[in-house]
Amino acid sequence: MATKEVKVPKTIKLESSFGSRMAVSPDGAFALVSGQLGAMFRVDFSTWKATPWTKLSSAPSAIELSPDGGRVAVSLSSEGKSPERVEVRDASDGSLLVSINARDPSQASSVIETLTWSPDGARLLGVSSSAVHKDSPHVVVFELAKKQARHLQVCAHHTLAAGFIDDRSAMVLSSRAVQPEGTPDTDLWLLDVDSGALDRKGDGDMDVVRSVTRLPDGRMFATASYSPSRVIDQHGTVVFLGGNGGLAYSDGATIIAMDGRKNLTLTRADGAVIELGKAAKASTAMAVVAGRLLLLQEKQIQVLPLQ
Repeated sequence: MATKEVKVPKTIKLESSFGSRMAVSPDGAFALVSGQLGAMFRVDFSTWKATPWTKLSSAPSAIELSPDGGRVAVSLSSEGKSPERVEVRDASDGSLLVSINARDPSQASSVIETLTWSPDGARLLGVSSSAVHKDSPHVVVFELAKKQARHLQVCAHHTLAAGFIDDRSAMVLSSRAVQPEGTPDTDLWLLDVDSGALDRKGDGDMDVVRSVTRLPDGRMFATASYSPSRVIDQHGTVVFLGGNGGLAYSDGATIIAMDGRKNLTLTRADGAVIELGKAAKASTAMAVVAGRLLLLQEKQIQVLPLQ
């Protein structure tokens, strides 16, 4: 008997909010999406449907699936007697595997705003909003086997992004200004995760950094609030640019970006720009699965074909 072809919908309905987060498995088989009050949903891309997954104690500020897709890390704010923490859960059934106190001992409270996994899945790297140095956020290294967090000072700045280059080193971008002021005011650093040593590699040439993540080919992808997103090599050299700030996604060969008016563009490595139309709503996360662009929006995921 022939298998009935699954129809890909234009939208996947689910109880997401404007503050929701989304993480897609490395093999593109499923996504985990947060809703309100700790509700979590699993989107299966074999059926293109969302179902309830598990329930957390509160809405997470970051979600990130492990390199093998078997675990998910979520960051949670303090609740009652529970401190700020990062939980690692089984991605299939949601069972708790590890919980690590993320509170900065020098501060009353903090929020882990982003999380990235080391390629070997042994560590997590987070960016905390609390201040170790003046009014600056800082980097937190989570050692999963030891169930410990190390808080590392980078420099005096207002915005910080960090992501693993390999299992022992990370790229850090820091912005000293909160708004563009003439020329970009950003630093690019290489961090030795074991020792905490920082090596400044020059001007990051971006205004108000948002994120820096490792691509499957080992290069890095950096986004900013006002500057174009960029694919860069492990030393910080720009390979190509795309978009003009804001939400963006890259597979290493292209950059897809959305501007403040919800217009979508795809930039190829050769600089060619393709208009992709307009998003239906303001979006908080972006990914590509099976040749389709996924945009996380309030109460839905919009699905747009790229071919």
